[in-house]
Amino acid sequence: MAFMDFAVAAATGTQPVAASKAFHLFDRAEWSVIGLAAHDDTTSLAPDGWWARLRHRLFGIEAPRPLANERLEALRRFAVTARLRRRKIDHHEIARFVAAGFSAFQADMLLAIIDDARPSSAMGSLA
Repeated sequence: MAFMDFAVAAATGTQPVAASKAFHLFDRAEWSVIGLAAHDDTTSLAPDGWWARLRHRLFGIEAPRPLANERLEALRRFAVTARLRRRKIDHHEIARFVAAGFSAFQADMLLAIIDDARPSSAMGSLA
């Protein structure tokens, strides 16, 4: 049975969506990659960039390396970009995501899922 959060739906004025529908968009490995991407920063998008090299030399912090599976790496990059640069996602990023074998619908839904996970000003923030 799916969980429906009617309180959030009432507060935002939207229709509740069954949580189980979102889980059919990606398989288990893809959801794991999306979860891993929640902890990556912008240096993971360019692990050999100047900022990543500087962080490694000064502080010993290594940037996450790309995943071996190109399709999962495209998913990780898109999830990191969506989380960190939501308003700056251009059509090239979406085209790269779709070229990896995902659909434009999956891109839209992933953006919506990541947006829903962000704390809003109405909900308040613990930070």
